[in-house]
Amino acid sequence: MAKILSKGEFTTLTLTDDSTVTKTAIDEGAEKLAKEIDFLKLNKSKFHYNFLPHVFSYEVKEKHAYYSIPYLSGPLLRDYIYSEPDFLLCEQSLEKTIANLDSLHRQPGTIEAAAFSRKYYFERLRGRWEKLKNELSDTQLQKSFSVEGISSSDVRSVFSLIAKGTTLLIDGKEINFSIEHLASSLASFQKTFEFPQTSIRLIHGDPHAGNILLHDDEAFFLDPNGFMDGGDVAYDFGKLLVSFDWHDLSMMSMLESANIEVVSNGLRVTNNKVYKDDFIKERHVALRRKIMELLTEKVVPLYADDPLLLQRIKLLLYVHQFSFAPTLIKEKPETALHILLNAISDYSTFTEGGRFSLT
Repeated sequence: MAKILSKGEFTTLTLTDDSTVTKTAIDEGAEKLAKEIDFLKLNKSKFHYNFLPHVFSYEVKEKHAYYSIPYLSGPLLRDYIYSEPDFLLCEQSLEKTIANLDSLHRQPGTIEAAAFSRKYYFERLRGRWEKLKNELSDTQLQKSFSVEGISSSDVRSVFSLIAKGTTLLIDGKEINFSIEHLASSLASFQKTFEFPQTSIRLIHGDPHAGNILLHDDEAFFLDPNGFMDGGDVAYDFGKLLVSFDWHDLSMMSMLESANIEVVSNGLRVTNNKVYKDDFIKERHVALRRKIMELLTEKVVPLYADDPLLLQRIKLLLYVHQFSFAPTLIKEKPETALHILLNAISDYSTFTEGGRFSLT
């Protein structure tokens, strides 16, 4: 009997027998799944990477698509890094993950670097936020509320308010923010985003900790985003790093719920980014440090003609979070708001200090 492993708005993952997993998508999800299928077919026919699952059946129609892969047992990286008490084993899993990404990146991509940067670092972010900025909200925010249990309509109202421009007081720090301010700020890093064509390689597109399965001493990458023409290697490494900086959904269960108060000139946020467990906080910081060490030692030297690669990876912490948060409003409103508030807070620190802080 088939067992549903996970179910989203458009996608369902099913264990169809003891050895087969089938991923099915309908409506809007079918087009995205079709790109995944093409990516995995390309690996099976040309590259044969053993850290990408092999597709043995698939079908693509206009509003329906599916593919089947072998069932692999093992923990997801997102769970393993917080449940495994031996930090050395966690470090080794990260080393394997980055080594596999390096292997994937050996294949050159064809998309122009400038086109990729424009589309995925600027146009996509602005497009998602402009919709929120321009929509009229009929929701009146209450005077004060907790992020815990907040409705999607209330979160959409908060996002709309922030997109248009407001003052946030986050744990005593005043931040003036709007989508225009964010776009202008990112534009000031123009040289960082003008990377050489040699940094365009075959990329996974979504290698966050929830898409990496540890099985038989291998780090398998699930759910590729289907970048058939390649993309910026920093995009992949930014997705991995951001898994340990509020992007990954499991982080939300590790934090206390922030409180928000509507004040005359904006929003006052307290209890933001407070861990429920000191062990998790310490592990979180240590793992981010380890990733940065591995990137500095093993990745950056491979791209000598891209001296701003590491800075771009760091910036992508924020680009990914600002792009991702609006997509969660409907299904995971609490998570969407947490990610947004933490992205605003951390990005303001990054831009003010002129350097990246790992604490």
